[in-house]
This record gives sequence, C-alpha cells and structure tokens, in this order.
Amino acid sequence: MDYFAPVQNVYQQLDAQVAQLTDKYAQHMECKKGCSACCINGFRIRFAEALVLFSQLVQLPQQEWDALLAKAQAMPAVAPCLLLDEAGACTAYTVRPSLCRAFGVLVKRGDDVATCDLNFNEFSSDRGTLTVLDVDPFYAALEDFSAQYWQALRAGDATLPETPPHWSIPEWLVWWNETQLKS
Repeated sequence: MDYFAPVQNVYQQLDAQVAQLTDKYAQHMECKKGCSACCINGFRIRFAEALVLFSQLVQLPQQEWDALLAKAQAMPAVAPCLLLDEAGACTAYTVRPSLCRAFGVLVKRGDDVATCDLNFNEFSSDRGTLTVLDVDPFYAALEDFSAQYWQALRAGDATLPETPPHWSIPEWLVWWNETQLKS
C-alpha cells in the first residue's frame, strides 16, 4: 500500500491554496522562515501525517534520533515544537503536518476561524470580508487515509485500538520508537 502519495497529494493541494492566500494577504502576515510564534508542541496530528513525518525522521543518524527521542520524552505539554532548530526553523518542513502548512492564513475549521496571533491584526474585529481557507475537506481526506492505514497496521496487531489516535508529534515519536522500530 502506498502510504505517502495520497497524503502528499493532499499536502500539495493544501499548499497551493495556502500559497494563493499568502500572496493575496502578504501585507497582513508576519509569517516567514524562522518565525515560530505559533509552532507550539501539543497540537495533534493524524496517523497518516505521522507516517509521512516519520518516513523522514527514521532516516536520522542514530545519535540524532536518540536525542530527538529524549527531547520528546522530557517535553512539557506546552513548549516550542520538537522539530524546530535553534533558529526557529522547521527541521521537517517538507513533511510537516497539515496544521503547520495552513496556520498563518485565516483557517476555517467548522464554524471557527483562526490564524497566528501575529497575522491579520488590523482585521481583528471584522474578518468576515477576507477569504479563508476551509481545512475541513483536507482534514477529512487525511482522516480517511489514517483510518485505512491504521486498519492495515491493525491487521498485524490486534492489540491496537480500533481507531487511530490523534497524538502530538512527541507522543507519536515515543510510540513509533516503542512499537514500530522494535518490531
């Protein structure tokens, strides 16, 4: 089963829409390389996203993997993202989760609209006139892929929960290390 192409396809579509909105609203956004104001640990990602992320992370030299794992195990619930370097840049940028790809433009999830606190401040009371990115279709596709991939994994390990969990990157890292790398 090709786990990566469908997720990467969703990411490409999401990136294209984000790029359009970023171009349209660049003068209202502070986001740039090295800005990590909204990159806070604790947000949850889907199993399909974890697979894509770990396809890159497992290629780290053992010493770097061990350091990342130790950092994940000691990380408080609220802290800068595990994957940021000293300059605040994402070390897994090409395989970053959907939330990281979208959060900067105005993101609509259900009835809620959000963005990084540094962006769109002049519109804080009236954002209704601005174009927003509806992430629900992207998230739904990622949920479907996660369920499919999880069931394939579960076929070989009935002890896994029936539905895939939504965990933070550090939680996925610890789980991956304890279950997938030891099998």
